[in-house]
Amino acid sequence: MVVDKDTKVTFTFEMKLGNAQGEQIQQVEKTKPMTVVIGHGNLFEPFEQQLMGLKAGDDFEFVLHSAETYGPYRPEAVHQYNRHTLITDNDLAAEDIEEGMYLPMETPEGLEFSGLVTEITTDTITVDFNHPLAGKDLFFKGSVIKVYSSVE
Repeated sequence: MVVDKDTKVTFTFEMKLGNAQGEQIQQVEKTKPMTVVIGHGNLFEPFEQQLMGLKAGDDFEFVLHSAETYGPYRPEAVHQYNRHTLITDNDLAAEDIEEGMYLPMETPEGLEFSGLVTEITTDTITVDFNHPLAGKDLFFKGSVIKVYSSVE
């Protein structure tokens, strides 16, 4: 059986920044492989397209560009907040906020999200709401272990 829409595929992979020599971001090993049903939004659609037609035992290697994954880095997604207001409005303690941490936030409608605190000054806190991999191409290398019907 080959990978196709609505098939279940079990596979391993490593994900690196940019190319085969890039920094490793994630590794899914044979002891704990990933299993997904193709065509159901579990993977980036271009990733699924790269798996199409493969069968158990096949290896794969490809690059997905940032536009196919987390999109471009958007400078407008970096916001600067008044430090006192941000701390007060969110019931936070000043000592609980540090550069490099992800700050949980919520929209007035109740949508939860988080942003990376990139700078803290006496008056401001800068938070980057871009995905950490936005603007970065991703290299994938892996192997298909099993392909089977999603109704098994």
